[in-house]
Amino acid sequence: MAVLAGALCALPALVSALSVQSKVGSDQAQTPSDAQARFQDLSSGVWDNSSLSGPGSRPELCKPFADFFLRWVGNHRRDVQSMVEVSAGHWPTGWQRFVRWPDIDYTGVDLLEDVIAADKRYLAENGKGGLRSMVFQQGDMLVDASLPKADLLFTKDTLIHFPNEYIQQFLNETVLQCPPKYKYVMFVHDSRPRDQANNDIGRFGEYHGLQLKNPPFNLKVSTRFRWKAELDGKTRVVQVLRPAKYCGDTPPTVDLDALESAEHGWPTLRRKKRRRSEGEEQAEESASTADEAEEKAEEDDKE
Repeated sequence: MAVLAGALCALPALVSALSVQSKVGSDQAQTPSDAQARFQDLSSGVWDNSSLSGPGSRPELCKPFADFFLRWVGNHRRDVQSMVEVSAGHWPTGWQRFVRWPDIDYTGVDLLEDVIAADKRYLAENGKGGLRSMVFQQGDMLVDASLPKADLLFTKDTLIHFPNEYIQQFLNETVLQCPPKYKYVMFVHDSRPRDQANNDIGRFGEYHGLQLKNPPFNLKVSTRFRWKAELDGKTRVVQVLRPAKYCGDTPPTVDLDALESAEHGWPTLRRKKRRRSEGEEQAEESASTADEAEEKAEEDDKE
């Protein structure tokens, strides 16, 4: 009995020790300090003096995406009333300032305190731009606790500067939670033919394009939009994930485009190319048709 009593008395200390160990593990998982310093240097204008978050945030390059994004949110207005953007980037010189945002709640999270300070000044001087509410906060996307819950998690041109190991960590700890933390996750990134293998990079701040359907990620994403900007000739894609699919019986490595087309008889996403007045070539994958089919399928699932 004395041994049992001693063991029971020791339980609080054991729990406390495990808690401390867990916190240490969480701290080790965050973005390394040298990576933070690298991103600080790049965001000072090394990438692009006219767009401090990098050339991928230039308004003229992002306009086709911005048009698609507004249409997508409009088609999902019943489900998407809030969003979290990681990383938010430098709004005063980025594409976001030219968007007439929908009436939803927005939280922008960025690793760099200087960027968040600039974004807060932008908000104070320019207002919410159509958003119902708008908040900026410093946080690390590799620490899930620093990311608030929302209907949509949005990340653009950030993972392309992360080594694969850390991309997988972000996916495992935040994107693929069960029960889901987000209804939708939207990834926007470069995805050229040579990027389909998801070749790794050696350190944070270097660059690689991505295809999240392919190994080592094997995500059940749906490629909803792609465009090619004349500014740099790169092909970029918008890939959308519904994390709830990972909390059911569907295997995690299936091709979502093919699966949904087979299950629901959806039309194959057709690429429509047209020349824009700005000289950009856009290939849109019948986004509105696919959105309508997706919403119908979701309604069928609820019945």
